[in-house]
Amino acid sequence: MSIVKIKLLETEASGFYVTLTANDGKFDSLDGFLPALPPELESSLSNWQLAYNQLEKVRKISTRISPKKTISFSSSEQRKLVKIILING
Repeated sequence: MSIVKIKLLETEASGFYVTLTANDGKFDSLDGFLPALPPELESSLSNWQLAYNQLEKVRKISTRISPKKTISFSSSEQRKLVKIILING
């Protein structure tokens, strides 16, 4: 089993310097830069986190009852939007 460590260093510019290391010696340490999230993806992530946190409240209640059917929270429009943002970068 390999353990991969990711070290993120925040920069004054928008983004992070990244160092990747593995304990098994399969690859040398890798250094790079990750830019900040695009505003559209940042917004989608925030909306998802908000919805997820609201589901946690429902989950606490639902453990005491037996649901008769399951409903997916994400709308197809939201899934398509995130996919387009990720593909087009």
